[in-house]
Amino acid sequence: MLDPQAGDAGAHYRQANAHKDAGQPEAALASYDLALALRPAWPQALCNRGVVLASMGRLDAALDSYERALQLDPRDAITHYNRAGLLAALRRWDAAVAGYSRVVELDPGAFHAHFQRGNVLRELRRHAEAIAAYGAALALRPDFAAAHFNRGVVLQATGETAAALGDYERALALDPALVQAYYNRGNLLRELGRPAEAVASYDGALALRRDYPEAWCNRGVALRALGRPQEALESFDRALALRPAYAEVFFNRGALLKDLGRNAEALSSLDGALAIRSDYAEAWCNRGATLLQLQRQREALDNFDRALALQPALAEAHYNRALTLLLLGDYAAGWPAHEWRWKTRATRAFSDREPLPEPLWLGREDIRGRRILLWSEQGLGDTLQFCRYAELVAARGAQVILEVQAPLVGLLRGLAGVSQLVARGAPLPRFDLHCPLMSLPLACGTTLDSVPARVGYVHSDPARVAFWRERLGPRSRPRIGLVWSGNSSYGNDINRSVPLADWIASLPREFDYFCLQRDIREADLRTLATNPWIATCEEEYAGFDYTAALIGELDLVASVDTSIAHLAAALGQRTWLLQAYNPDWRWMLEREDSPWYPTLRLFRQPAAGDWHSVYQRIGVELRGYFGAAAGAGAAG
Repeated sequence: MLDPQAGDAGAHYRQANAHKDAGQPEAALASYDLALALRPAWPQALCNRGVVLASMGRLDAALDSYERALQLDPRDAITHYNRAGLLAALRRWDAAVAGYSRVVELDPGAFHAHFQRGNVLRELRRHAEAIAAYGAALALRPDFAAAHFNRGVVLQATGETAAALGDYERALALDPALVQAYYNRGNLLRELGRPAEAVASYDGALALRRDYPEAWCNRGVALRALGRPQEALESFDRALALRPAYAEVFFNRGALLKDLGRNAEALSSLDGALAIRSDYAEAWCNRGATLLQLQRQREALDNFDRALALQPALAEAHYNRALTLLLLGDYAAGWPAHEWRWKTRATRAFSDREPLPEPLWLGREDIRGRRILLWSEQGLGDTLQFCRYAELVAARGAQVILEVQAPLVGLLRGLAGVSQLVARGAPLPRFDLHCPLMSLPLACGTTLDSVPARVGYVHSDPARVAFWRERLGPRSRPRIGLVWSGNSSYGNDINRSVPLADWIASLPREFDYFCLQRDIREADLRTLATNPWIATCEEEYAGFDYTAALIGELDLVASVDTSIAHLAAALGQRTWLLQAYNPDWRWMLEREDSPWYPTLRLFRQPAAGDWHSVYQRIGVELRGYFGAAAGAGAAG
């Protein structure tokens, strides 16, 4: 060690720098102190001394050293930069921004200062300024991968998804080993509804870092969206192997198992999430939805209430609670809660309507002499069920404009109460108020005892009826219409659609059968090809008006829960509905009839997944209803 009395401050300073560079902070600090004892007004030594103190975790002492340096040389950009970094470490964000701003004022070409200023502005959620700061750094150094990545993070947070994706792509082109960029890009692609690309991006992250539980978790979420449940389950299990106390994985795993109808396992997984985070409102909500699948409705309501106690604005819990109340027949509480559907993720995903500027009508205002738009919001079956309310609204003195999906326009011309019918997407006429169709039970104060259930409120076109009457000829045997599957993209399709091949063996052959399917799956086409005794008529696919006319010429329609079942029942046709063990809210519980459709009869599964019992019962009931003498068709 040099003797401080030797008077060689420069030698002490050089030795201090050597110790600092060698990772010897104690020795470096001692040498800087010797140098400063001989030359107290030395800003560079004070600055470097601050660096060493910061590396030792002595942050307050480091800040003091930087402050002393800046008192001696207020224009030293390096000291300002180091001081700003220390202030950021101390989470003194506003002071850190001011420090970095001073650096770029003194040295506009200091791209690292622009970059770090962006980072601090991001912490302060001053997003526009952060984006500008990253842009300034990239203008100086376009190949700065970290700046592209961090700007992408801010752009994603502000909803500028296309720009964020571009920044992640550029960051990865510059630095293919940037694991976090693969992960963030995967998250963004998943949010954009591009799950296949999201999986590929998560795979990129996992190729670089196998022990990345977040990537395994979100990869599972994307695989679930792709309909690849087994791979999704494996991905969730990989995440749990890495982090056994990962509540979000248990939550997502439970949601997947519920999709698969493995409700007991789903419940166990959700319990795992709640054991880790008892205040996990979304898990309480999904647990309630799973209990609902297990026909434990009262427990489900309790779980929804637990979720709402933790997160009062959780729309999914309000909505699931509403569906449970409606299922139980508590319309008074169910209809108001049903309005929460507009705030759920699912509704936001499928609803493409821009908000209407005209006031929403929910039954409170007098509408005599007003023009009101009633508009379809969900599926074709929902429109067919709730279009009946046009007549009730018109009876209050309003002029009713009804907007429906284009395939229903031909069928619903002449619907009682409607002054003007409009296809969805066509220009709307002037109106004063509006109401979505599924809010009309609330607006009209519908109770279980006051459901408007007039038989045959939808009517067939006489010309279409004449077409089918001539086409089919005289009736020799009872005619049965069949529908066995719905839209495969429907979220709960697994619990309503059935393979025709499974049903066909239980159908008595002494009747004439007609396929009413609109979209026939490949396996069912093969079944139809080998069973020509089920008639297929291409004309009914031309539109619902053709299908309606054909239904009118039949004696009965047997259908799973699809729009055709609603159509048949709305026409007043005898309709037998094959109902899953876990019913949709509108079919309620433990009853064979429906307050919505007097001519509809429910054939419920006695246990989850047991369609065979339903097929057999329908076969027996068909013979019993029409009588053994209905015909003497040959068995095939």
